[in-house]
Amino acid sequence: MTDKIIEEPKYGLDDEWVTSSTQFNLTAEDNIDGSGVNNTYYRVWCNGSWTAWMEYTGNFTLIGECKHYLEYYSTDNAGNVENVINQTHYVDNSPPETRISISGIKGSNKWYNSNVTIALNATDSGCGVARILYGTNGSQEDDFVMFNLTQDGIYTVNYCAEDYLGNEEGIKTVIIKIDKTKASTIHSLSPSLPNGNNGWYVSNVTITLNANDNVSGVNVTKYKIDDGNWENYSGAFIISEEGEHTIKYYSIDNAGNEEDQKEINIKIDKTKPIIHDYTLPQATTGDPLIFNASIEDANGINEAYVEYWYGNSGHTNESIETVGDYWQKEITIINTLETLHYIISAVDEAGNWNSTGERIVNITDNDNPEITSFDVHPYIQAEGGYVNISCTIIDNIYVGKVYVNITYPDLSHHSYEMEKKGNEYYYNTSFIMTGNYSCFICAMDTSNNSRNSSVATFAIVANSPPDMPTNPSPEDGQATVAVTVDLSWVCSDPDNDPLTYDIYFGISSSPPKVASNISSTTYNPSALDYSTTYYWRIVVWDEHGAKNESDLWHFTTEEYTPPNHPPTVTITYPSDGAAVNGIVTIQGKASDEDGNETIQKVEVKIDNGEWEVATGITSWSYEWNTTRVENGQHTIYARAYDGKDYSSTVSINVNVFNNHKPFIEITEPANGSIVKGSIIIKGMAWDEDGNETLQKVEIRIDEGEWRNVTGTINWNYTLDTKKLENGKYTIYARSYDGKDYSNIVSISIEVKNKKGIPSFEVIAFLAAVLAAVWARKRKKKK
Repeated sequence: MTDKIIEEPKYGLDDEWVTSSTQFNLTAEDNIDGSGVNNTYYRVWCNGSWTAWMEYTGNFTLIGECKHYLEYYSTDNAGNVENVINQTHYVDNSPPETRISISGIKGSNKWYNSNVTIALNATDSGCGVARILYGTNGSQEDDFVMFNLTQDGIYTVNYCAEDYLGNEEGIKTVIIKIDKTKASTIHSLSPSLPNGNNGWYVSNVTITLNANDNVSGVNVTKYKIDDGNWENYSGAFIISEEGEHTIKYYSIDNAGNEEDQKEINIKIDKTKPIIHDYTLPQATTGDPLIFNASIEDANGINEAYVEYWYGNSGHTNESIETVGDYWQKEITIINTLETLHYIISAVDEAGNWNSTGERIVNITDNDNPEITSFDVHPYIQAEGGYVNISCTIIDNIYVGKVYVNITYPDLSHHSYEMEKKGNEYYYNTSFIMTGNYSCFICAMDTSNNSRNSSVATFAIVANSPPDMPTNPSPEDGQATVAVTVDLSWVCSDPDNDPLTYDIYFGISSSPPKVASNISSTTYNPSALDYSTTYYWRIVVWDEHGAKNESDLWHFTTEEYTPPNHPPTVTITYPSDGAAVNGIVTIQGKASDEDGNETIQKVEVKIDNGEWEVATGITSWSYEWNTTRVENGQHTIYARAYDGKDYSSTVSINVNVFNNHKPFIEITEPANGSIVKGSIIIKGMAWDEDGNETLQKVEIRIDEGEWRNVTGTINWNYTLDTKKLENGKYTIYARSYDGKDYSNIVSISIEVKNKKGIPSFEVIAFLAAVLAAVWARKRKKKK
């Protein structure tokens, strides 16, 4: 028997696929008892013809990439010929062929603008494709035949296929370039920020564009200004035209990715405002002046203001507001003859500033002086007396001469220049001629503007002296006058002239003047000495200088009586903040600087109650029943009285706590109940100081011991009445709050348990005895 051994490479269920390098081995064996193998022969069919039979001498291969039939057999030394064995083989020396499919969005310059999907498809006309191998940028080979490239970059993709015989295709290479990222363009400006106001530039602006693309690189950067054409950017460009501009720009990379358009908004205003000044060159003091101008600017005025000053005085800056088509500011010309200087300035929205330069307004004065407070005093004067004529005069510039023009009773006219004191002008003189006078003021300023006052009148009359002062108080010669007395008198004038008084007062009979020119008919000489005689008199004057005087009066002051000192009181018991209960004896002390014998009583009150008289004086006490008040803080007040004054009230605070006995009630069984067996005695306990104070509840039967029950507020006790003789019993109960027991409550019960019926234990005992007796009798019978 001949065996065929096919070495690698081989493929197929029967190793039917081989290559021209596959070694075939034929091995023949004869039976153990046979004559042994003599020769082995084989032949090959290919392309329609057989080779001659060939003696097998060693391994052989099949040549030619086609279908082959292989036949072989062996002979032994005894001449036995093996049946021919026929097998089919296919020689495959050709590798598979791989085709690549690339899917993605194509851009420019062989770049893709999206993820790229690569599909590798291999075919083989022989034994079949075993696997497809690929690698990217030196990565490990993989068995996948479809994969995605998702990251930007340049990929070198190597790929090939291998059949089941190991025939490997030559490595193929493809370059994949992916750029999904748009170029990024940024701009820079010079100046970098607006050098004017409100976002405006007041100069040319240089724009520089910088584009960047880290993958395929920047191809071109484009820009356009406003509605102009798109231009290729080659370097920084300048915006010089005034106005608001929009500059749009974007870049395109070498892969064809087009950046989203960006834009810059630039406002340029290099032109100053134009100011046309229409302010009048003349003004008058005290009257309005309007600074008036028209201002031109292409982009609008942000602010206009006027700076003005008089002569060498300080400067004032004020905003100008629009009124129609003009910019105006109204001021009132101050009272000066100095030249008004001004500059009108304007700032446009961009911050461009311009001004008119310094200009002037000439000022003239046409304001008359102002006369106020024109007064003649007195308007009736005695002959030879002085009359004062006064007024206040102000002028916007300077007051010049001021005259008073007087018409006498004989109708003669006289003009007198008035004296000046600040803004006050006066003329003071005496008049002899009796009768009616009239006068007016004439004032002139340094600009020769003048004003006359209204006409005032006064009269010069014959005068009578005042009446003699009378009706003194204190009365003349009065004794025991208080040392705090006020002096008073009565006086009048025949002409009803206003009067003034001089006061003479002292302890001598020729008292000195202590006050003068007072208009009141009372006078306070301040505190006087005790037991002293004082002398006084009054001299009266009218407004014309006529006078009169009183008699000399006197009075004597009271003797000295020392002042009363109010008593003092203290509370010595209980102490402030002490806790008290029950009957409390409040104790204290009282004293008086004027002698303790002056103290008439000590009074005590609790909280807002009535004052009550305590027992004792210098050492006093007061019993207070605290059970009549609620528990808590209370205030004890005390005061003493000496017949004239009460002492200051003193007080302390104490805390009252009076314990209240608890309460108890037996709720079950009812009073008079008949009971038997085991019963539960129930009840309730409570305490108005709070149920939490309850500590225990106890009961007892008749005169027995007190026993603790279960519970406090709701309590119970189990009583086995079978342990008691039948009969009547009293059940007592009480509760305890830690300080006091409650009142004892009680009920009566009657115990009636049945007698004569043995208990279970007795019956069981008797049964046991009977059983023992019966057992003994049976034993004897036997």
